[in-house]
Amino acid sequence: MEKLFVEATEFSPLINLDPFTDTLEFRGESRPENACKFFQPVLEWLDNYNKVLYFMKSDKGDAYHKDLVFTFAFDYLNSTSLKFVYDILKKLESLVPNATSVTVKWIYEPGDEDMKDNGEELAKLVKLKFTLEEGK
Repeated sequence: MEKLFVEATEFSPLINLDPFTDTLEFRGESRPENACKFFQPVLEWLDNYNKVLYFMKSDKGDAYHKDLVFTFAFDYLNSTSLKFVYDILKKLESLVPNATSVTVKWIYEPGDEDMKDNGEELAKLVKLKFTLEEGK
């Protein structure tokens, strides 16, 4: 399983999904011109990661322990990106049976009520441990 790393641009967020260090993060602005094309590799990576977790759990049995924390620290999300973030969160729900725990850490800038509200609404829509944190 390879790492998925996408450098942030003016229109798209940094994506760092590293199964070797358990660094799983999305940071920056998200308003890509073609959100479907941009986020499709993320959805595919998560499907593959779920398979890897399944085999790791099957192989190690009771000794298996995998706590996953996915960090979302967006400065801005357009409506299309928000829909894909929801799709990503639904994929994260599918990881739950193959991980010890899956937590979403939603970080928003102080005073950014819109991003805080987005996190609160998404938390209601998924069955994941969800923490909201005001960034620095």
